[in-house]
Amino acid sequence: MPAPHRILLIDDDPVVLRLMQSILDVEFEVDAVSDPGIALGLLARKVYDCVLSDWLMGAQDGSAILDAVTSIRADLRPTVIVLTAGDAITIGSEAHHLGAMRVIKKPIAAPLALACVREALSRHDRGTSYAAARSVLELTARQTTRLPAGAAYGRRSKSIARTRLQDKTHVLLVDDCESSCAILASVLTQRYAVRIAHTMGEAQKIIGEQRLDLVLSEWMIGLTDASRMISALRARPGSRIPVIIQTWDKSGKTRDAAEDAGAWLTLTKPVSIAELEKQIQCALMAQSSRTTASAT
Repeated sequence: MPAPHRILLIDDDPVVLRLMQSILDVEFEVDAVSDPGIALGLLARKVYDCVLSDWLMGAQDGSAILDAVTSIRADLRPTVIVLTAGDAITIGSEAHHLGAMRVIKKPIAAPLALACVREALSRHDRGTSYAAARSVLELTARQTTRLPAGAAYGRRSKSIARTRLQDKTHVLLVDDCESSCAILASVLTQRYAVRIAHTMGEAQKIIGEQRLDLVLSEWMIGLTDASRMISALRARPGSRIPVIIQTWDKSGKTRDAAEDAGAWLTLTKPVSIAELEKQIQCALMAQSSRTTASAT
């Protein structure tokens, strides 16, 4: 059984500190401190998956915590959630600029606190996995991407390129992690016409306006799952476009929810590029077979 994720909780209000610790202790290993100085020392000595920090703590704000997190090696760097009872818009702008993943207005209900931490941990796990694999994926992308020379982009070349693009299979890639999305897109564009959405709202807009042959999507983006996006896709007249879901959830709950929503397949991460391309091909072949059968 994997070790529980480790959380660093920082708040100078002892009541809030005890309350948040009691909420998080149910699922995670929590170090709870009220002194930002002690928190900085812990960050220098220990590895955390997520930092949950108050913003205003006496004469200090959370910028020192965020600076310390930024200095941590990328593959060991925790995600940061900032809590504040102050102006969430102003503080949020500064905290996001310094690297915070999310800023939440206090008081915060226990279900929302847990949901936000789970989301942060999902991003942390994703980032750790991709940081380890990124160099290999980028090398693969560089080796398989061959762009024509500038002189080849004449009027005739552009016309041929447009025709070839129309002939390609159109894949919608939905992922809020820009680095992993860019790496995947660079590989998949060798065979497919790839469109990218970083939010479920963007994905639903593309679904409503553009031709698609397959959707490859994360199940959770922020606090929103892909069920509404799949419903929007199924609402298209005659649409049986296959949806492949990716998730870090190994419990099977996401798979069940995705299949109930109408997904064709759920893949548990990490997934190799070769396996992903194989499953995309299988989904497209199955779709082609269904289309042929319905036509006859």
